[in-house]
Amino acid sequence: MSQVMSFETGSILLADGAAAPESLHLRSDSLLGGWGLIANARSTVDKDMTDAGWTLFFVAGGIKATVFGFDEQKTVPAALKRLAGMVKDLKCNSFEIAQVTHSLFMGISRVTLSGHARHLQKGSLLFGA
Repeated sequence: MSQVMSFETGSILLADGAAAPESLHLRSDSLLGGWGLIANARSTVDKDMTDAGWTLFFVAGGIKATVFGFDEQKTVPAALKRLAGMVKDLKCNSFEIAQVTHSLFMGISRVTLSGHARHLQKGSLLFGA
């Protein structure tokens, strides 16, 4: 499945147009249009944001999307799109991939993505002024 994905467990996607510090580097080659993949080293993202005066909030509770299909090239983006929809419903601008599972049975691909909504904003009060 790795040839299909431009992300991995721990990857964080940020909505296009979301305010972000200059130190944040985005790759727009993700499988999900309208979202960019944060290219900063995963081990330093939270510290990089804090040092710049921004907070990448972690929203408790997981989100999960499962998609079935005959074409793995389509099931992964479809699962990402479902996760993105859940994140928008929560009024957040980013999400982190926690787990990716893939199985194949009689030619049908099953992809499950689980993760957490995140929200990047300046300051330390979630949605605060």
